Order: sequence, then structure tokens, then C-alpha cells
Amino acid sequence: MNDDLPVFWHAGRYRSDHNVQYHQHAGTEIIYMNRGFCTSELNELNLDSRQGELVVVAPGTVHSQKNHEYTETLFAVFSANELFFDCSSRVININADAIIVTWLNQLIELNNAMLLEQCRGLMFSVLSRISMLENRLNSESAIMPQLIRAVRYIEDNYARPDLSQEEIAKKAGVSVSYLKKLFHRQFATSPMKYVQKERMLMARQLLRNQYLFINEIGEKCGYPDPNYFSRIFRKVHRMTPGEFRHSVNEDHHDINWNEP
Repeated sequence: MNDDLPVFWHAGRYRSDHNVQYHQHAGTEIIYMNRGFCTSELNELNLDSRQGELVVVAPGTVHSQKNHEYTETLFAVFSANELFFDCSSRVININADAIIVTWLNQLIELNNAMLLEQCRGLMFSVLSRISMLENRLNSESAIMPQLIRAVRYIEDNYARPDLSQEEIAKKAGVSVSYLKKLFHRQFATSPMKYVQKERMLMARQLLRNQYLFINEIGEKCGYPDPNYFSRIFRKVHRMTPGEFRHSVNEDHHDINWNEP
């Protein structure tokens, strides 16, 4: 048994418009709001949560759930090292993250099948992703909303070869010149260099899959011309895509590369 994994207790679903009476768990509880609106009453702290949000209830906290309408939740109880996951009571807006929702549903099915060791592994993944999303929310709180819109648009569209900074600026609601200022101020690079960075990140990941041809990978990363893809990749990494693939797959180790 891996002691680094969280200790999984149980998981389940709740569907009702009736309130949940006061109770407590020795472990931490996470409650994902799949539908509805409720207030979690924790001693002197009241936490309102709506669809797409997740409530964390600290270990040993006496709490209830007051449902203001028909409510559906997915919940799990566990114990975890505080250095790995912040177990303090709070509400996190995970924006109905599809991966977390899928994993919680799978966690419940594994729990019902009494596959508890597998539950531990999946619980680790759930908590890791929650922490990642929360950290991103905290870091974005200090970033201008126009830049956040631009970055998210790039993340969703970098594979399109026709993606331009004019289009990114329009989606962010700013001029091209102001978009450039935002990127230089926050990332010390230009918008299109940021696009290239996202494409190269995906390229490195896809090159680990030996079943994909290099020209396929280029297309998936926004470079339909395989020669241009190889030229850009070599400029960034000082090796060809094929040499990178050999290094990570044949020599069984990762390598250092220059960031775009």
C-alpha cells in the first residue's frame, strides 16, 4: 500500500430537496454541487454553493446542508496530508470541471464495487486536479481579465493554423497593441510566441506516442506543413522532432530543452 496516497473512506450521491442533518466525519469531505443551491452550515461558518462549485469540509467539523431547492451532490470522504491537499473548509469554483465530475462518478462506482485500493489512487487524482484548478484561480485573481480571456482562448484554439493575434485581441476585447503590452508585462513574450509555446508543449507530449506520425503531430499542433513544423521544433529544442522522440522513448529518460 502506498502511504503517499490519501486514505479513502467512502463516496456517494445525494439527491433531494430535504435538508441534511448535522453530522461529522473524522476525515475531510468534498461535496460537488451537480445541481441546485444549498448552504453548508459549519459551526459559525455558512458556505453557500451552487452548481459547478465544490465545498470542502475540514476533518471533524460538525456540519449540515440546508437545501434551498432540489439538490444533487457527489461527495467523498478521505484523509490526506495537509501538505498535499488543503483540508480547510471553503468553497472552490471548479467551473463544473468535466474531468473532476467524471472522476467523482467513477469513484462512487468503485466504492460501490468495494474496490477500495483503486479508490485511493483515483482519490489522489481528484485532489491533485482540485488543487491545480484552485491554484490557477488564485493566480488568475491578480491578472487582468482581458489577459485571462486571451490565454484561455489560446489554450482552446492553438491547434488552428490560422489563429492570429488580431483574433485573440478581438476575443479578449482589447486592441492588438494593448494585447502585446499585456503579454509582455505578464509573460515577457508576445502573444504569438505564447501560442508557439503552447504548440510546442503539446508537440513534446504527442511525440512520446510512437503510433503517431510526425506530420500528424504537426497538424495537431497547428503546423500543417511538416517541414515548417520540424524547422520550428528544431529552433526551439535544438533537435528535430525525430531526435526528441528517440531521446524520450528509446533512452527512457526526459531531456532539457529551451523554452520558446
